[in-house]
Amino acid sequence: MRKILLVDDDQPTNVLHEIILKKFTSVPLTIKTFLNGKQALDYLKEAPGQYIIFLDINMPTMSGWDFLDAYQNIEGHDGTRIFILTSSINPEDERKAAKYPEVNGFEIKPLSVDFLKKHVGELFT
Repeated sequence: MRKILLVDDDQPTNVLHEIILKKFTSVPLTIKTFLNGKQALDYLKEAPGQYIIFLDINMPTMSGWDFLDAYQNIEGHDGTRIFILTSSINPEDERKAAKYPEVNGFEIKPLSVDFLKKHVGELFT
């Protein structure tokens, strides 16, 4: 069972991405959604494991950048992969994301099947 976290302050976007993941992938998934980085970080502190995280940048309470800074200080998540999934078209955001070793990809919303196949191919095996 693959564990997916969707971290985006826009609930309809989370619902859309959950539908895409469930409809187009071929492995069993557990999907949890969070409306800001703090909620996701609090969850990860209590639930060690390997996750695939789709993270928005601009959110209230704790932004994606703040999440990434804080994430570096928690343990128990070896093998977790984080993908920035944002509406930002600012090239500086993509450059900034590349500076975080935990970030494995950067994509403009919405999540696409092509992006999943290219970066998270194990969801199709």
